[in-house]
Amino acid sequence: MLGVAAVGVILSLATLGPCLALVPIHNPDSAGVVEISIKGVSCNESRPVFHCNDTQCVLETSLCNGIPECGNSRDESVAICGCLPNEFGCSNSCIDHLKRCDRTPDCEEGEDEIDCKTYMCPVSHYKCSNDFCIPLDKVCNFIDDCGDNSDEMECSHRKCWELEFRCKNGECIP
Repeated sequence: MLGVAAVGVILSLATLGPCLALVPIHNPDSAGVVEISIKGVSCNESRPVFHCNDTQCVLETSLCNGIPECGNSRDESVAICGCLPNEFGCSNSCIDHLKRCDRTPDCEEGEDEIDCKTYMCPVSHYKCSNDFCIPLDKVCNFIDDCGDNSDEMECSHRKCWELEFRCKNGECIP
């Protein structure tokens, strides 16, 4: 074990077994000194380990902690960790749930634009007749945001002023 002290910080390195991972551990002791260890994890340990690949392991307690300990970041992948409650899970990534069924494929494979017929739009969105979702502030704005004009169909627009012209879509212009 190698120890280096610098401004109250001790850096110690330890290696165990042929299958090693770098896991930073921060342990403040009672004197206020912080010890930072980089500890190797053996794939043959008695504690539960996660196999990053054929040669690297990390403790299962390190999974999905926001810090990629595996060289390939597999311990933080969508396949292992899933998505947050406000996210939609694509095959290889997560996107904000507000991007689901918005007429723009945000997932690599376009999964966010599939099954929109049964998808319930968030309360901050309007469900178009073609099953897409648009933000409420896009409804009745004289622009076909749905792609089928359903967001402009049942709008009661103001009367045009004396010197304004009413367009076919109901918009008043000078």
